[in-house]
Amino acid sequence: MAEKSALGRLAGWCYDHRRRVLVLWILGIILLTAISQIVGTRYQDSFSSGNSDSQQVQNILAARFPSTAGTTAYVVIHTASAVNSPASEATTAQMVARLRTLPNVTGVTSPFAAGAVHQISSDGHIAFAVVQFDRDEPNIPNSSVTKLVDTARSFGRPGYDVELGGQVIGKVIAAKPGPSEGVGIVAAMIIMLIAFGSLVAMGLPIMAALFGISIGFAIQDLLSHVLNVPIFAPEMLAMIGLGVGIDYALFIVTRFRQGLVDGREPRVAVIEALATSGRAVLFAGCTVIISLLGLFIVNLPFMQGLAVGAIAAVLLVMAAALTLLPAMLGFAGRAVDRLRVPGLFRGAPANGRGFWYRWSRMIQRHPVSSGLSALIVLMLLAIPLFSMRLAFTDAGNDPAGLTTRQAYDLLAQGFGPGFNGPLVMAVEVPAGSGPATLTGLDAALRRTPGIAF
Repeated sequence: MAEKSALGRLAGWCYDHRRRVLVLWILGIILLTAISQIVGTRYQDSFSSGNSDSQQVQNILAARFPSTAGTTAYVVIHTASAVNSPASEATTAQMVARLRTLPNVTGVTSPFAAGAVHQISSDGHIAFAVVQFDRDEPNIPNSSVTKLVDTARSFGRPGYDVELGGQVIGKVIAAKPGPSEGVGIVAAMIIMLIAFGSLVAMGLPIMAALFGISIGFAIQDLLSHVLNVPIFAPEMLAMIGLGVGIDYALFIVTRFRQGLVDGREPRVAVIEALATSGRAVLFAGCTVIISLLGLFIVNLPFMQGLAVGAIAAVLLVMAAALTLLPAMLGFAGRAVDRLRVPGLFRGAPANGRGFWYRWSRMIQRHPVSSGLSALIVLMLLAIPLFSMRLAFTDAGNDPAGLTTRQAYDLLAQGFGPGFNGPLVMAVEVPAGSGPATLTGLDAALRRTPGIAF
């Protein structure tokens, strides 16, 4: 009996105490959101790589060259006349002197400094100054970065353009968040409206998913104080939460509607929906969680923070589907198919013998041809996979109007495309080896294809 199963008993309790369940969810959202707003967030854009080679290089630089241990920024200058003209050189000197006085700045290397190397382009119209900060990027206050941007750009004038680049500048100069989550919700609403033809039936899965990810956002904000949670984690939480949350609730709502068509009372239909489709939800949710646990194998701190946030999202939307949704179905009852859209509403078919029932039987009658057809379609859809180019994003992906993108383009224009992606190599020379070791390494690197000095 469905009512005697664990999920069936849970469905019956949530149905009978639907007001209490709804109030508890609402209070949970309000309370956790308020706490997260009070304590704030500590999302990080530090993607340290554990004990990898790149992280070891950073450790060596911090130990042996503390003056260069902090992050750097680039102030890119583009002039109509020559960069080293008296007027441009005087403006650059004034700007560099002013930048050296800013908070958290330990030094600024002018393109005209004695120790500057390759900081003026071959055409003489593009140059850059290097700003050295006193700490790593995640620990630099946004106010210091904003002060740097405002001060440097205040020297800009017609014929003397100033743009700023470097990862630290992205802390305060970034594109506004796109409408991807909103577009996803609207697309899901349209698809489910076409499938259900009823506003009520369409709205229940979305509402359950939104309740779950709302609490997920608050919990992720709190987790950012104890874990390295990357700045893009909320977008990942929303993407995963909306996808699986709507999917899970859709299973249960569809089974509930079918139960009503078969003549069951709403309470019995809810219990049977959770006892049957609820098992699929529970199994699917656990499968996703196990998959996300695989991110811990990568052994990157920021991936672990990302995994914990995503797992929390899946747990919450799964909990919403198994507790909040039965309560809301109790409120809706037989009105789940009200607010019908003319021309779209098609009630659940009697005895389940609708289009998908007929489709499944057709597939069963022709298993070999159906399998081969599906395989061919999948292979065609997979063709773009072989032309994928995987890489980390940089300022070259920023909108053209941002100063970080303009600085990126100017550096590539003046110093070559690879200038924006330098490779830093730290070498520990054995005692008594002398400069010959470094000379040999330098010669070998220069012979390597694709490397420019």
